[in-house]
Amino acid sequence: MAGSIRLVAQPDTWELRVFIGRDSLGKVKHRYVRFRGTRRQAERELARLVIEQEDEPVSLIESELAWNSSTTINDAIAAGCENGWSGLSPTKVRHCQELWDRLVETR
Repeated sequence: MAGSIRLVAQPDTWELRVFIGRDSLGKVKHRYVRFRGTRRQAERELARLVIEQEDEPVSLIESELAWNSSTTINDAIAAGCENGWSGLSPTKVRHCQELWDRLVETR
């Protein structure tokens, strides 16, 4: 699906989401726009944004992390620690940190 629409907290305020593409890491990217008006007006605006994206695609901003043949397993684990631990429970973070300290950093 190229776009989606949803009503946000305020009355007659809509969040429009348009699919832009995937970056070099395969992560899905969207463009978000807030729109005030009726649902019908919001649907028309979404259609306009989708057509605009198809006619003149927005360039993707690449992530800073670049994986290549010189990337080591330690680099990958360190990147996962920096980016992925915010969504984990404190117990899981502590467990992962213990494994990291015991198996990776000591070598």
